[in-house]
Amino acid sequence: MDHQRIDRLNRAINYGWKGYTTWASQHGLTEYMMVILYSLLDNNHQSQHQLVEDTGYPKQSINKGIKKLAATGYLQMVPSPRDHRVRICQLTAAGQEFASTKLAPLLKIEERVVQEMGPTRFEQLIRLNEEWSQRFWHYLEREEDHDHPKETPQ
Repeated sequence: MDHQRIDRLNRAINYGWKGYTTWASQHGLTEYMMVILYSLLDNNHQSQHQLVEDTGYPKQSINKGIKKLAATGYLQMVPSPRDHRVRICQLTAAGQEFASTKLAPLLKIEERVVQEMGPTRFEQLIRLNEEWSQRFWHYLEREEDHDHPKETPQ
C-alpha cells in the first residue's frame, strides 16, 4: 500500500478546504452559507436536495442556511414547475448582489490560482480529482454492500 502518498493527498485536500473555511469565517459567513451562496450563484435554481447532494453538507445545515438567507430576503423558495412538492431555492435580486459582492474576493483568488497553474494543468487536476472520487466511491459503495448485504426475498 502507498499510505504515505494517500496521506499527502488527503492532507492537500483538507488544507485546500481549510482555506475555504478560513476565508468564509474571515468574511462573516459560515461554511454552509458560503457553499449555498457559491452553488446558487452558479446555478440559481436548485432544490434543497440538490444543494445537499452538490455540497455534501447535512440536510440540517443546508436547511439552516436556506432559512437564514430567506429571512434576510436573499433567497426565496418557489414550487418546482414539474413537481409542486419540491421547492426550488433561488437567490433574489438582492441575494444575487449579496452573493456576487461577498464572493468576489474568493472568486478572484480562485481565478489567480487557475491562471498560475495554467489551463492544461488545471484541467488535469479536475480530471484526476474526478477519477479519484469516482473510483473511491465505487469501492466505498461495494464495501457498504459487502458489510450490509441485501436480503433476498424468499
